[in-house]
Amino acid sequence: MFFYIEGKIAAKRQDFLVIDLNGIGFKIFIPEQRMKNLNVGDNLKIFTDHSIKHEEKIEIYGFLTEQELELFQVLKKISGIGAKASLNLSIAGSLENLKQKLLNQDKDLLGNLKGIGTKKIQKILIELESKTLKPEIGAKINTGEKDVVDSLVAIGFSKKDVLEALKQISPDLKDNEEKTKEVLKILGAQK
Repeated sequence: MFFYIEGKIAAKRQDFLVIDLNGIGFKIFIPEQRMKNLNVGDNLKIFTDHSIKHEEKIEIYGFLTEQELELFQVLKKISGIGAKASLNLSIAGSLENLKQKLLNQDKDLLGNLKGIGTKKIQKILIELESKTLKPEIGAKINTGEKDVVDSLVAIGFSKKDVLEALKQISPDLKDNEEKTKEVLKILGAQK
């Protein structure tokens, strides 16, 4: 659907914003903790994901960073964890941060979540552990490619985008520096 929406905040409610983009108001649910720093009239670029409810209702979820969006996309795949809980958990920003906050029973993160008790926290931790120990499904990373991925993730690219770009480069490239240059060309063309 949309990767991001950029516009002016036209209205603010408890758990959603209305972003005005050229006269069209998009209702976008965002984490409640992020609402505190946003004001009507502010310009905002918000990364988005969507969900179709009962084949008739589309809900758009918004995030201030791509990392929060990526975490949300991982969390919403965990059975028993709904989109709204995933949305509010996404403010942790990364899988590692979320695991730490869950292990420490972080009150700022867990305080506003309805329906997330000890059993669901344990389930989330188990799921997250399996996701952080395994590379992405279908992605076979050799040690050379791992260096390319690690270096590009370290400068801000998402792991998913880097892995996708690696699939597009010539398999004849053996040198990591050349692989990195080619991946950067592909990622640069996408922006």
